[in-house]
Amino acid sequence: MPNAPGEGVYFNRQDYAGFWRRLWIDAIDLFVVACLWLPIGIVLVVALDYNRLTLRLIFAAGLVLAFLYFVLLKGSRIGTLGYLLAASA
Repeated sequence: MPNAPGEGVYFNRQDYAGFWRRLWIDAIDLFVVACLWLPIGIVLVVALDYNRLTLRLIFAAGLVLAFLYFVLLKGSRIGTLGYLLAASA
């Protein structure tokens, strides 16, 4: 009975990424999100005038972009760019 109460699923330590590899993956992913978010902010500032509404829209766009990238893409089979680069290394 593989899923009996009290029994867990165990993996080898080699199956987990270490601290430095995970830090590298997160740094790459954060850089990607920043590189995608910056042009959105520039376009919003140019299209609209620089005011509080524009800053709120830029912030909201950043939240949506971060959600799409870190939650949906990270949880998918594709994975993020950081994970793809770490898997190939």
